[in-house]
Amino acid sequence: MNLEREDKPNLVLIGLSTFLLWLLLFVFFQYRGEVGNEESLARLANLKSIAETNLLREQLEPLPILVSLFLKKIFSLKIITTYNLSISLIYSFFLHVAMLSVSKKEWKLNHFFIVYLVSILPFCINLPYTYLEEMLSFSFLLLLYRYFQLETVLDLLLIFVLVLLSFLSHLLMFLTGLVLISSLICLKFMKEKRSKVTVFFKRKNIPLRIMLFIQFSFVIMILLFTYLDFYGKSSLGFQLKEIWEYIYRFSPIFILFILGVYLLRSERELNTLGMSAIVLVTIVVVGYFSFKTHFETTVHYKNIETELLSLSGRGKITLSENVIHGLKPYSDYIYYRSGNFINFKSIDSMKKKDYYILSNLNSQDEKYFDRKIGNFPLDSFSILISKEQVDKILNEKDTNEIKIKLVEQFNRIRDQNHLYTSYCKSLSSFFGLK
Repeated sequence: MNLEREDKPNLVLIGLSTFLLWLLLFVFFQYRGEVGNEESLARLANLKSIAETNLLREQLEPLPILVSLFLKKIFSLKIITTYNLSISLIYSFFLHVAMLSVSKKEWKLNHFFIVYLVSILPFCINLPYTYLEEMLSFSFLLLLYRYFQLETVLDLLLIFVLVLLSFLSHLLMFLTGLVLISSLICLKFMKEKRSKVTVFFKRKNIPLRIMLFIQFSFVIMILLFTYLDFYGKSSLGFQLKEIWEYIYRFSPIFILFILGVYLLRSERELNTLGMSAIVLVTIVVVGYFSFKTHFETTVHYKNIETELLSLSGRGKITLSENVIHGLKPYSDYIYYRSGNFINFKSIDSMKKKDYYILSNLNSQDEKYFDRKIGNFPLDSFSILISKEQVDKILNEKDTNEIKIKLVEQFNRIRDQNHLYTSYCKSLSSFFGLK
């Protein structure tokens, strides 16, 4: 008979807490309004396209978009509402799994409150807008770390399922997280100095060899992606930057969880109802200030769309005849809001009657265009220029700021189709997404 005290976390309570935080975050995001960062605009446009035409605008890993599609079909909501519901669910799931990987003992009331407090902190609340796919991918790897064991065939099946789900959520986070999680698991086995001989551990140095093999394979994969320009021409720089961003953005969450769990375990006074009340008030206050903090809105994109429609209404341009080219965020927003198409893929196919949205301008750039013809100011930062104007800028002998910005934006558009796009397309096709 096992007389040991059962002090493991109650998964039913954690599931209920995940559901409650999901609803609270959904209300928070819904009332906060539309967000204007590039990743969110791409997801909104993609969700609208797949929901209305059964076609993807952009090839991405399939699992996150499938989650959004599932929620949309279940609740029959608008695109923005479905999106807010999706990011709230994945964010809540990630935070509870992160706390579960840190706190393996029974959760007190304040353990749940710590999760709620961290979720609403100003430097955390905007993370799902940008790192939604990464959060979903890392969540499955954290579950792998929490429940990893090699004792039965079912354990092998669980490992396979979690690894597969993480892989289908985000490739680079999967590789990065797998190195981290596998290293922690191997270090755990080495620290325990397992004396029991099993099929998987016949020698004590096997965990170390597995860890070194996985880490070496990760480095090889990074170098291979670089050689193949998997993420574009600056593939190595992109990968290193993204990995650093993962460390920089997600580390504070785990540090706060570890610190909170340590204090709750060492200081009994922190587990009282009085302290719970204080934490609850803190959550409300922090939530208010987080709601008021600045985040990327869609005001700029809305102004662009309004001015384009105004130009069309006044007969200056004809959206059905004049193809407008521009960076992907502009195309995503305008498609999501009105269904109009802005070409963001093939800049070299511009024809005589086409126009380009030149963005990221300043007051000095405005003076340059004052003496030019064939352009329509859209707002303080963007201008619509004709194909003729584009050719004149590119053919100028002197290199000025306008030419530099135009060339940089053209290069961004040309560098969108690479092996990563083909990889995502093959995965999407496997799941029936075209």
